[in-house]
Amino acid sequence: MKTRQEITDIALLGILKQGCYCMAYLSGHCLYRGPGGIKCGIGMLIPDEKYTPELEDTTPTHPTDEPQFSKHPNIQLLYHVLSSVGVSLETYADQLFLRQLQDVHDNITASESFVERAQFFYRMNRLDLTAFEHCLTQHPWKGEPAGT
Repeated sequence: MKTRQEITDIALLGILKQGCYCMAYLSGHCLYRGPGGIKCGIGMLIPDEKYTPELEDTTPTHPTDEPQFSKHPNIQLLYHVLSSVGVSLETYADQLFLRQLQDVHDNITASESFVERAQFFYRMNRLDLTAFEHCLTQHPWKGEPAGT
């Protein structure tokens, strides 16, 4: 299984490399895959050959938090795809971690304004906090150990 550090590195560095977020133009919702093959943070973890449109509008959930959603076939598909590439969703902590990573990506605006750029840096700071909360050892976007 991938470590939380590896997951963070893949998600964050993928977004930084592509240089934009992956949001639906009209609704502003996060997309695992968007036009031109761009991806959201969790989408970075899903290989193109395992992606299917049925994954859209799903998010990691925990049965005790949202029992009505955890059994949904599309969420089960998301779990299957992520686990097949080494992303654990077995524990509540695993699912919370992925939800936090997804939340950092999802709660942005779709504009290309100065405000979005400011929000981007705010989100990077939130990723710092998420990394620290989960005892990750390296901030790939800074090259510094967590907690320093």
